[in-house]
Amino acid sequence: MCREKEHFHGWYIVAVCFVISLLFGGFIMQVPWMIHFFQALFDGVETTRSDFGLAVSRTMPLLFCLPLLVGWLVDRFGCKKLILAGCVVSGAGMMLFAGVSELWHYSLSSFLVMGGAAAATSIPIDALLVRWFRKHRGLAIAIASMGSGLGFLTVKLPISVPWEAIAGRKPALLIGVVALVITIPLILRVIKDRPSEMGLDPDGIAPAEEEPTEPAGHTLREALRTSTFWYIAGALMLVNMLSAVPMWSLISHLRDTGSPIGSLIVTGEMLRGLPILFFPLIGLLADRRGATQTFVLLVCVSAAGVGFFLPLPASWIFVGFPFLQGICAGVVLVSAPIIIAERHGLSNFGIIYAALMLLGGLGMTAAVLMIGLTSGSILDAVPDSMMGFRIILASQIVLLALSAYLIRKAKPLTVVESPPVEAG
Repeated sequence: MCREKEHFHGWYIVAVCFVISLLFGGFIMQVPWMIHFFQALFDGVETTRSDFGLAVSRTMPLLFCLPLLVGWLVDRFGCKKLILAGCVVSGAGMMLFAGVSELWHYSLSSFLVMGGAAAATSIPIDALLVRWFRKHRGLAIAIASMGSGLGFLTVKLPISVPWEAIAGRKPALLIGVVALVITIPLILRVIKDRPSEMGLDPDGIAPAEEEPTEPAGHTLREALRTSTFWYIAGALMLVNMLSAVPMWSLISHLRDTGSPIGSLIVTGEMLRGLPILFFPLIGLLADRRGATQTFVLLVCVSAAGVGFFLPLPASWIFVGFPFLQGICAGVVLVSAPIIIAERHGLSNFGIIYAALMLLGGLGMTAAVLMIGLTSGSILDAVPDSMMGFRIILASQIVLLALSAYLIRKAKPLTVVESPPVEAG
């Protein structure tokens, strides 16, 4: 009986991925969106919020198409090369902020920063970890994903980052240099694309003789022809719709009741980030009970949470509902890569994972547009605006339940045994 090797190298890779996610996926990737940073770079130049919005929004069409390219490159060239290239591009973009003088300079640097960070984090890191782990995939992905979440919180919470101290040209240059000095040696020394490169097996455990090896998996074209792909896509679309609930529609109601909106927003953002601390528990649950069962369980818990908040006052909903959104985000980040690997295999994991994440994001975008078009009529059709909001909220229970149903319909990829060769 083989036992797990001490100090399995895969956990060192997880630690490096956490650092990369913290610096690039969480912190640096959010910097271009900070208007304080933009104003510091153009200090003394007359600019408006519209200029800032235009400078950042120019990058969105390119960033929207980037995941598919990243997924294809991961499958073709390996995770290590993509992570290294993404960090270099993102760090270089951060340093270029030191020399911006026009809005298109800011747009170019923003694209390099966000595009490089995207190429270095989610898709290649998850693709790397599902290859290095089999029995501990959930925990490994959860720890790495915590980096992005914690880095995101350092930017979003006004009490966490002294923007006056780090916004400006010299700090931008310093941040880019420091991030590269930290990550490049770690990537070159620690990260390997597959455990077989070091003579290791996934998890550091040699598979038992009777345990079947994982099937190679589908190509993207083959995956698109399966019902499983579309079940997963539908589930991700529906669960992401929870993020589209128009919490902004509560602000006017809270203002009319004299509630402290500023403190409620800060509290809500903190509670949205609180589930990040539970990512390892989600990962352990996925390893013990299975990623599909974990997805179904936590989505159903979120649906029950929505039902709990329905009759509560607006201030309770405004503060507590982001916590449920954080749980659903954690379920997608931790469980989805494992489910996709189990359903479609590892040979083309990058491009299939990217396609499904893109479709999931489209679901959230469609929900934002749909709710934006219909929420006004719903709120106007009822005598109380809060009643209309509760109707929108109640619809999320149905969507979450449907998401759990769809993910259960997605069947695992099975090993296809070759027929025995007849003698003679």
